[in-house]
Amino acid sequence: MSDNTTPREMDEQVQNGQNSTTGRARHDNIGKPRGHDTGAWTRRNFVKAAGVGAATAGLSTAFSGSAAAGENMPTPWLHVDGNLVKDPEGNEVVLRGVNVVDPWRANRDAPYYKMHIDDYVELATNEDEGWYSRVVRLPMQPQDIGKHGSGAVDPVAFTEDELLTYLEEHVDSVVEKARERGAYIILDYHRHYPDGPDWTEPALDEEIRLFWNVVAPRYNDQSHVLFEVYNEPTTPYAGHDLGPENDIDIRDPEGEETWLHWRETAQPWVDLIREHAADNLILIGSPSWSQWTYWADEHEFEGENLAYTGHVYTQESLRPLGEYFGKPSENVPVFMTEFGFGGPEPYLQGTREVHGQQFSDLYTEYDSMHWTAWCFDFDWEPSMLDRDYEIKNEWGEWTQEHLEQWADDDLPQVESESPPVGGGNGDDDDDNDDEEPESPTPPADQWVDETTETSIEVGWEAVDGADAYRVFLESDLEEETTATTATITGLEADTAYELGLSTIVGDEESDVVTTTVSTRSEGEPEGPPEIDGIQPADTTGDGLYNDFTGSGSTTTTDVNVFFENVDDPDVADYPQYYDFDGNGQVSVTDVVDLFESI
Repeated sequence: MSDNTTPREMDEQVQNGQNSTTGRARHDNIGKPRGHDTGAWTRRNFVKAAGVGAATAGLSTAFSGSAAAGENMPTPWLHVDGNLVKDPEGNEVVLRGVNVVDPWRANRDAPYYKMHIDDYVELATNEDEGWYSRVVRLPMQPQDIGKHGSGAVDPVAFTEDELLTYLEEHVDSVVEKARERGAYIILDYHRHYPDGPDWTEPALDEEIRLFWNVVAPRYNDQSHVLFEVYNEPTTPYAGHDLGPENDIDIRDPEGEETWLHWRETAQPWVDLIREHAADNLILIGSPSWSQWTYWADEHEFEGENLAYTGHVYTQESLRPLGEYFGKPSENVPVFMTEFGFGGPEPYLQGTREVHGQQFSDLYTEYDSMHWTAWCFDFDWEPSMLDRDYEIKNEWGEWTQEHLEQWADDDLPQVESESPPVGGGNGDDDDDNDDEEPESPTPPADQWVDETTETSIEVGWEAVDGADAYRVFLESDLEEETTATTATITGLEADTAYELGLSTIVGDEESDVVTTTVSTRSEGEPEGPPEIDGIQPADTTGDGLYNDFTGSGSTTTTDVNVFFENVDDPDVADYPQYYDFDGNGQVSVTDVVDLFESI
C-alpha cells in the first residue's frame, strides 16, 4: 500500500526502466463443462461458465451499439516481406494501437472498478469516441493466470487447467471482439520483473512451453491474432552478474554476445509456436525488458513471418530513439509494443514537448514501425485515461491524436482467405454450412450462499430466455426450478459434493457447469477465519467484519490488513463478511469502501 494508505498499488516493480501496472488478484473459481472440477463456488465466489460470451456481453454494455473501428477494414493474414508487413495482395500494412490490461484483472473488478475487457477493446476501437486502434495488445500475466495476486511469482506459475480456464473465461471473447471490431490483437505472454527469473532458467522454459503449447493451437486459425513470445526478458547479461544494476552499452561486444545468447535460448520457443501456428505473425522481444532491439537486424532469428519488439519510455540511455529502434526497422519489422511518458517513476516521467515529440519524430521518420501505446487504462502506468475512461493527460492526447492522424494509412485492402473463424481451437473444419444451432448458455455467475453441516444453498444469475434450471448433485438431477436459488438438504457433515447447474430453454439444455463444495464440519464456528492469528470482528452490527486488528474499531491499520490479505482465500472466499461495496465478491473496491467509511 502507498504511504497515504490509499488502497491502490503499483503491481510491476521495475529497475533500469520498465513499466508498472496495478491491480489485485482474487481467488476466483471458474465453471467448466461436466467432467471438469472447477474448484469451489464456496462463500459466494462468482464463477463464469465455459462458453458464456453472450451472457457476459449482456453485462458489458458500456459502449455497445457504436460503429466498429475501421468498419470496412478487413483483418487478413499478414506476412513479412523484408522489413515490411504486407497483406495477401502485397499492400504494406502498419498496425497502430494501444495496450489494455490483463483480461482477468479487468473482468475481476468489473463493472465497479474497471470495465470488462471486451469493453476496453470496444472503446479503443470506437471511432465515434475518437479512438482509431487498428491493433490491441493483450498482456496475459502468469500470476493472473494462476491467480497468485500481485507481484512477482516464480515459474511455473499456473497449471494447464488454470490456463485453459483463463482462456475460456477471459481471452476467447476478447479475441472475438477484436475480430468483430476490425482490429488485430497481440496475445502477449506478459512475464517481467527485475529480480528474474533469468531467461535461461529451466522452470521458465517449462512455463513458456506450457503457455504456447496451449495458446498457439487455440488461436492458430484466426488471421487477426499475433503472438508475442515473451514480453520482457531481463537477465542474464554477458560479463555481468547483476545486469539491471550496471550501465551496459547495448552496442558493445558484450551486448552483442548477450543478444546471441538470447537468440540461442529463445529460438526453440519461436519454433514451438510455429509448429502450432503456421501463419500467424510471431513477435520476438529481447534482453533488458525488450530494450535491445538494436541487434535484431544483424542477428535475426530463423523462421518466416517473424518481427521484433521494442519497449522504451523516457530513459535517456536509449536516446536517440532512431539509433536503438529506428535503425533495425529499416531491415526487419519492428513493433514498439510498449512506449509512453508521464508516469510516476523516474523512467516514465516526461512531457509531450520533449518525449512526445521524440516519439512523433521516430514514427514519422521510420514509418514502417508498428506501435501499441502503454496503457489504455487509469492506473496501469503510464496511464492515459481517468476513472471515467476519458483522456486525462498529455500522453492520452498524444496517443489519440496520432491514432487519428494515421487512421486511414497502411491498412489491409483485401479480405482474409483464412480458415473459418470458429471457437479458437485450431480445428480445420472446412464446412460450417450445417452447423448445429447453439445450445443454451449456462448461468454465467454462480455462487454458494451458505453451507451448514447438512445443507448447501446455491444461487445464480438469471439467463435471458431461460425457462428453467436444473441442479445436479453427484451427476444426478436433484431439482428443476424456475427460481435462481436452490437448497440441497440431507447431506453429511464435512463431506465434499459435486454440484452441477444447467439452463433449460424449450427442449434444449445447456452444458452442465460443475464444482465441488463441502459441507461444514460438526461444530465449525460461524464467521470468517482468523487472519494472522486475529479473529476479525463486526463492531458496527451490520454483518460486515470491519475490525481486523482486535482494536474494537476501524482504523487505517485495519484497512492495510484488509488490503494486504484481500487475495487470501480466507478473505476472498467470504464475501458475506467482507462485501462492503455490495457486488457479491471481495476485491480492492471493498477495501476502498472500508477506507472511505473511516
